[in-house]
Amino acid sequence: MNIKKSFLTLAVSVSGLLAYGTAVAQIPVTDAASIASRAQEAAAQIAKWVEQANQMQQQIAQAKAQYDSITGIRGMGDLLNNDLVRQQLPDGFTDTYNNLANLGSGGASAGARSIYSEIKKFGCDQQFRDSTSIRDCEAKALLTPSSTDFVNQALESSQKRVNELKKLITKVDQAPDLKAASDLQNRIQAEQTLLQNEQTMMTLALKQQEYQAKLLSQGQAEADRKAFLTNTENPFNQIK
Repeated sequence: MNIKKSFLTLAVSVSGLLAYGTAVAQIPVTDAASIASRAQEAAAQIAKWVEQANQMQQQIAQAKAQYDSITGIRGMGDLLNNDLVRQQLPDGFTDTYNNLANLGSGGASAGARSIYSEIKKFGCDQQFRDSTSIRDCEAKALLTPSSTDFVNQALESSQKRVNELKKLITKVDQAPDLKAASDLQNRIQAEQTLLQNEQTMMTLALKQQEYQAKLLSQGQAEADRKAFLTNTENPFNQIK
């Protein structure tokens, strides 16, 4: 009987111990070291994200600066842009022949008249009496001085254009960004093209005046021949 009671007591004791152990296992245990480690890992990850965000922001700023450097307007088209230099053909130059043919010396430029006055030895008004003959004589006499005046103006203008081109070339190295340098190079190329075109125009204009001089000579020769053949008056009487 005592043995049976002892076993019963032991069983109760073991059951109590088991119940206590289960209760203890169900109580949560706080691991401070693990929590601190995870917090450090999270902080490090956040720091990496912040660094990546800053790098992305810098890359965006650089990309925007690069975009701005190759786009937009730099005003290089107005740099050293002088219309007076660009004008190589004098105003009304193409009308020179008609003006001389219709007006004589009155149709010539001041420069042409000045050039002619320096070489004139026997003026048209001294050679002829009637206004038509004087006008035709002046037209022929002033055509070459008109061409000379034109060439002088064109050469002066070309020299100014070349000087401005040199200044533009020096500005390339001073360009603040790629876009400005590109605009300057385009401007220089455009100026060179304009200069070449204007030189071509000058050559054609001089050739035109050469033919106009031949026309005046032909007209004068035909008028003289007509007067001689019709013999309406002694041609020597026209001379004073």
